Amino acid sequence: GTAQINTSVFKYGTGSVRTGSGNYLSTPMKSQFQFAAGDFTVETWAYVVNNVASAILLDCAAAGTNFGWFLEYSSARGMFFYMGTGSGGSGVTYATTPALTTWTHLAVSRQSGTLRLFINGVLVASGSLPNSSVATLPLLVGAANSYTTLYYFDGYLDDIRITNGVARYTATF
Repeated sequence: GTAQINTSVFKYGTGSVRTGSGNYLSTPMKSQFQFAAGDFTVETWAYVVNNVASAILLDCAAAGTNFGWFLEYSSARGMFFYMGTGSGGSGVTYATTPALTTWTHLAVSRQSGTLRLFINGVLVASGSLPNSSVATLPLLVGAANSYTTLYYFDGYLDDIRITNGVARYTATF
């Protein structure tokens, strides 16, 4: 992709990543993105410019194969985290309309098979997610992997953190 560092809109430091139509980042698959059945945390600050029906923030899933995981923040599903095992998958959803032109902290944390979704530190949804994820594709930031439509996130992302092996948040913080 052709995402750019933007120095005028940022939450921390001196810049953020601007994603949108045709603009995303891709990084090779790393073991840190292979959660298996263990604990993990995925979090980022998001600044939505335009609400779109399906906007993927972080994705290392393969379309139609149920491998990997992705985090969506969109007008269609609100905040949604999906994890696939290769033979199926499941997710946890919180119905909300993303706020425009303001920084929002989004966090997903799994501890002992329970997945929790947080918006601005508030626990908004939880559910059972015991799946053992096998992520096989590169991590895309601001778009979806291997779909006909890439479901671009139109906005800015800052302070993206993926922690394998630790559920950083288990209650409102």
